[in-house]
Amino acid sequence: MLSAAQKVRTQTIPEFISRGIWAGIEFAIPDRMASINSFRDLLVWQKSVDLAVNCHRIAKRFPRDEQPALGYQVRKSSLSIPSNVAEGFLRHSTAFYVQHLWTAHASGAELEAQLINGLVRSLERGR
Repeated sequence: MLSAAQKVRTQTIPEFISRGIWAGIEFAIPDRMASINSFRDLLVWQKSVDLAVNCHRIAKRFPRDEQPALGYQVRKSSLSIPSNVAEGFLRHSTAFYVQHLWTAHASGAELEAQLINGLVRSLERGR
């Protein structure tokens, strides 16, 4: 069985559309959109679950005094990403789905800031 990433092919916009600002832009078009029956079929959800698992492993390595605040926040924001992708998909509304994707994107930025903060604190402790 092919993965979702393998099912995606790249297509260019038809010539009559590709004039002007759209010239040369490529889009990823799924081969069979009907094969996506669940949020579990979405590559973005699968990747975000992997990210959350890795973030949990990283958070466990934080110093004990960082666990209650920073460790908790890293675990929480990493879980928020796949949760929002799943919830948005199940709303069966494009507007709600896009809104939840933006929320997941914001959680990703929050997670990035927290991981950078943890790295800086670790480097400061190492001095």
